[in-house]
Amino acid sequence: KTGRAPLYLGIYQSYWDHEAQAKSGDFKIRSWLGQRDSSLLLLRAGQPTELVVEVEVLKKADYVQIEIPIPAACTYASKSRRTGVEVHREHYKDRTAIFCRSLLPGTYRFVVELLPRYTGRYTCNPATVEWMYFPIFSANTSIKKIKVE
Repeated sequence: KTGRAPLYLGIYQSYWDHEAQAKSGDFKIRSWLGQRDSSLLLLRAGQPTELVVEVEVLKKADYVQIEIPIPAACTYASKSRRTGVEVHREHYKDRTAIFCRSLLPGTYRFVVELLPRYTGRYTCNPATVEWMYFPIFSANTSIKKIKVE
């Protein structure tokens, strides 16, 4: 670069974390399949289940994005569920993205209805919550292993 005008440069790094651990900050996030107290992540093919994500907001947050990964064995059983705090929900093949304009301190629950289709062992990636315009303020769950029979 030559000249006196400033140069604006943005740099980022992308990598795959095979051992992702739970992280919290301004948010706390938890997820489970089916029953909340069930530690066994065992699903039955053809039997609908719910992937539940609970977000605890510790400080008021504006423009929040929640990403809920869908296990590879599953498809959507229904795409109709929305809560009152959501502005928009997008359903992709591998994840559901939920957008909220403003979240006051408290606990919020988001549900995605799934239908396990394929048997085998699968990895469920971490669910994340972050400020859309300041993603350094974020939280995520850990990686979970599931089995579909």
